[in-house]
Amino acid sequence: MPSSTIVPGYRTYTVLTGEGKVVNGLIVRQTSDAVYLRAADLSEIRIPRDGIEELRLSDLSIMPKGLDKTMTPQEFADLLEFLYTRR
Repeated sequence: MPSSTIVPGYRTYTVLTGEGKVVNGLIVRQTSDAVYLRAADLSEIRIPRDGIEELRLSDLSIMPKGLDKTMTPQEFADLLEFLYTRR
């Protein structure tokens, strides 16, 4: 289950903009005027700070549920080893 344990560097954030748009992703960088999120599709989204209504930590993982079902046992083991070494 992807959301059972989330390594701190891979915590997902939810941003609600003043226009009512909801954006989920990893914070990859921040500047004085914007927050940059990496979405599940690996795109980078720039959100101006003055357009952020709410920024909160999410309890959900950005890793899609059921991803393990699409991989061979070796691919899944390799993924877990990679994530573990990135701590």
